[in-house]
Amino acid sequence: MLSIRKTTTFSQIYSVLNTILTTYILSYILSFASMKGGDRLKQVIVRVPDSLHRELKEEAKKEGVSLNQLCLTKLARPLDWYRQKSMENMKGKED
Repeated sequence: MLSIRKTTTFSQIYSVLNTILTTYILSYILSFASMKGGDRLKQVIVRVPDSLHRELKEEAKKEGVSLNQLCLTKLARPLDWYRQKSMENMKGKED
């Protein structure tokens, strides 16, 4: 399995899937914000060590997205996962 991850094809597929997922999550967040009475996007300033900032910038460049988009995606993924689990739990109680 590890040898597959080293191939160019895997990297390309991973990059495309990550871009699709990022776009989906961002559109979900924006549509969710608009459903809540037109909430505007807010700015949050986070102080991070230089090394982490450098790693995030490199990852964003590699994925072809902005640093902001990368960070937003990383923050939204766990929230999306918890929302999905919560909905599954609610469905289970209804059945």
